[in-house]
Amino acid sequence: MPTREQYHQWLTDDVLTIAALIETGDLDAPVPACPGWTFRDLIWHLGAVHRWAREVLITGTPGDRDESGPNEAAELRDWFQTGAAELLARLTSLDAATPTWTFGPPPRTVGFWDRRQAQETAVHRWDAQASQGIAGWIDPELAGDGIDEVATVFFAREVKRGRAEPLAAGVAFEPSDLIGARYVIAGDGADPATAVTTRVRGPAEALLLALWKRRDYSDLQIEGNSVAVAALFDSVITS
Repeated sequence: MPTREQYHQWLTDDVLTIAALIETGDLDAPVPACPGWTFRDLIWHLGAVHRWAREVLITGTPGDRDESGPNEAAELRDWFQTGAAELLARLTSLDAATPTWTFGPPPRTVGFWDRRQAQETAVHRWDAQASQGIAGWIDPELAGDGIDEVATVFFAREVKRGRAEPLAAGVAFEPSDLIGARYVIAGDGADPATAVTTRVRGPAEALLLALWKRRDYSDLQIEGNSVAVAALFDSVITS
């Protein structure tokens, strides 16, 4: 698992990339992976998520999110960077083991938010670049960790909410650019010991983006039950 310092550096770097895009990009451009959203809407969403997560770290409980912000580029950039900086300052002021509210499984600690906010920002940085016609890239180590987060946090959450069906036979995701890495989605998401009958292989970024429905899974290498893989990808895996 990446270190806190890595999560914070990825978060910092992605915020800087997005801020530069706000300055030079088309704020009214559509975001391909988020139908109905413009680039401006995406920034309002991500800026609101950063502020919401910071409030969780202050109060220990989830509050409401106001997904609106400034309209003009310079003001929007400053608003976005301020929210991210305040989030990062709060994260670094706390020990990773400090208890707090999360929507993931135990242990519910600040460390959850180190990972979640780095992952959230990375995928939306990729979205932001896509809205401007730029090919994004996600570090394989961060992408692999994101696959693990989907397998152990998000899939289990969707099963619990009744939005996804448990997997009778597990699916293993094996990134081709991470030697020995293997992430299993199985059972109700809380039991990775479920027998694995199918493997999906490809670059870590491609696997992560397919799980987040940012790209099609059809060109990934599938060994085993392709029908089960199709059903998994067609279901609600994350939200």
